[in-house]
Amino acid sequence: MAEINLNYISDNVQRTLKVQEALQGHELMGITPGNIAKQTGITPSNVTRCLHNLAHHGTAERHPTVEGRWRLSVSYLIRTANSLVVEMDKVHAKMVEIKRYQVLR
Repeated sequence: MAEINLNYISDNVQRTLKVQEALQGHELMGITPGNIAKQTGITPSNVTRCLHNLAHHGTAERHPTVEGRWRLSVSYLIRTANSLVVEMDKVHAKMVEIKRYQVLR
């Protein structure tokens, strides 16, 4: 694995990624910014800033029916699931190719 050059690490990006991770597992009922702040140790104002950046990117959204809560956006989850299906199809095709090669040997 390649070494990580810490000169390229951004505190703002790292905070946003921590907020994104905190949203995971709360897709059904969402999570409040206050709970994200407690869970991550990020200040509430920075959590809010991160959530708005994630929403602008299409990764997070305000929960449509539960006031004051956020979740990973449905479109983000669908894009992620579709990407995984495509990759799994590639793996399956490669496995079939390997088995076919083994039979021909």
